Amino acid sequence: MYILALETTGPHASVALIDDRGHTKELVNDGTLNHLENLAPMIEECLGMEGITLRDISYIACSQGPGSFTGIRIGVTTARGLAQVLNCDVIPVETLRSFAYAAVDYYGLICPVIDARRNQCYAAGYSWKRGDLEEVIPPGPYMIDDFLEKVQKTRRNCLFFGDGIRRYGEKIYGIKNDVETAGESNMLQRAGLVAMAALDGYMNGDMVPYGQLEPIYMRKAEAERKREERLKNESADN
Repeated sequence: MYILALETTGPHASVALIDDRGHTKELVNDGTLNHLENLAPMIEECLGMEGITLRDISYIACSQGPGSFTGIRIGVTTARGLAQVLNCDVIPVETLRSFAYAAVDYYGLICPVIDARRNQCYAAGYSWKRGDLEEVIPPGPYMIDDFLEKVQKTRRNCLFFGDGIRRYGEKIYGIKNDVETAGESNMLQRAGLVAMAALDGYMNGDMVPYGQLEPIYMRKAEAERKREERLKNESADN
């Protein structure tokens, strides 16, 4: 059994393969926000590394978001298309949740924080307990100060992931908890983590038909918000 995992929600597209023993192969593109042109060649290369073809894939796993709106759409559309061609199910993986698989031996609070600009972020708090991942702070869009207040109230040691570290590092290190942050090589979204989360999903029976794979944006795109505001203003003027 092989799961092909796609990660396109962050700045670097990545692809991974994982089998039912947890053996993983991963490719991460060094380019920034060039997912559309690189994803298909990366899939082909990753399959070649394992000596298999698409027909050997049992499930497609996809990082659903939040993250880059364009990246999310590319990943979800690609996953749906591949699953339709292969006539297989997909395994949805929440992007924030996938970060926790970079720290399966960490016993404090795992805090992925994705920068959403204007002092906003997409964030959550997770904790491993006896091999199960618990949701301590629900995933969602937060003002960074509001999220860090929730983290501080847990009084737990914290390990932060995500590009929010770069944007809000001073605020993160300013809370009273004992804080660690992931290094540059382990900070951002990766398909290898999506693959590990997907394998857990497979064990739990979380597979769905490809048509049920949905993106997780958590908030409206800037263009959509501006359009709604413009229409609202025009309606008020009338």
